[in-house]
Order: sequence, then structure tokens, then C-alpha cells
Amino acid sequence: MTHQEALIAVLKKSFADCWSRETSLDEEGWTPENPAYGHCAIASLIAQRVLGGELLRYDLKGTPYEHMRSHYRNRLPDGTVVDFTEAQFGANAPVLPEPVVRAREEVLDQVKYPKTAERYKLFSKRVRAWLDSFRNEKYFSHQSRNFGLFVFVRFKNPNKADGLYLDIW
Repeated sequence: MTHQEALIAVLKKSFADCWSRETSLDEEGWTPENPAYGHCAIASLIAQRVLGGELLRYDLKGTPYEHMRSHYRNRLPDGTVVDFTEAQFGANAPVLPEPVVRAREEVLDQVKYPKTAERYKLFSKRVRAWLDSFRNEKYFSHQSRNFGLFVFVRFKNPNKADGLYLDIW
């Protein structure tokens, strides 16, 4: 597992543990059975802050998810595209059109999208607290400074190139 793969796994786990009705775009549509629902923009914003890259916005017009207007994924600096909230679609993931790259400042525009900015602030706080809760765990031996906090990854065999493993908590 590469460092990037480990960070993606840490983010996915932290997001899954921090999703809630209050941080979903659609509080009425959110359920505990589908906790990723309505979190794509704010999850992608945090992932971009940690991993870099671009925010990809997909128009959902003409799909069964048209009521959600859009969907966000991340294109990482190495070109890998990651969807942190793909689980919200279950087995019925829509065929997505070509994405449009969005600047984070546009997505977080408090005049155009005040609810997104508020949800991002709350979700960021929860994810940061989740990640900070592992700051002092002794069994972690590698740390990467991102997102204004430490993300911890354990090396089971630091002498091997493929020796990076993530302990899922």
C-alpha cells in the first residue's frame, strides 16, 4: 500500500465515521442506512485539502439522482480519480458525464452556497477531531502533516518499498 493509498483509506474511514444528517446536503433524504448520501462536495473538499489535486463536478441532470444536482469526485495529482461517497448510490451508480473542474473557492462561496460552506465547516471539525483522536497512539510510527493535523500511518516493515500498511481502527 502506498502512502497515498493509506491516506485515502484513512480519509474514507474518518468520513464514514463522521457523516450525519446535519452534514448532508439533503437532511430529509439522509438515513443511517445510507450515511454517505449528500456528502460528496464536502468530502471532496477535505480530500483535496489533504491530498491535493482537483475537484471534479459532474452534472446529474437526466439521471435518477437529478434532485441532487451534481456529484463531486477528486482527481489526485497523479491523475487517479477517487470517489469518496460512491457508496451513496449503492448498486445503481449513475453513468456520469464528463466532469467540470471547480475551484474550491467557488464550491465554498458563502454567498452562492452558504449551506455548503456551513456543512464543510462542521464536517471538517468532526473529521479533524476524529483524526486528532489518534495523535498520541504509540503504535503509529509515521506521520504526515496535512489538513492542519497529523494523519498517522503504521509501517509494519519500513525497510521494504511495499511495507506501508494501514491499521483500520
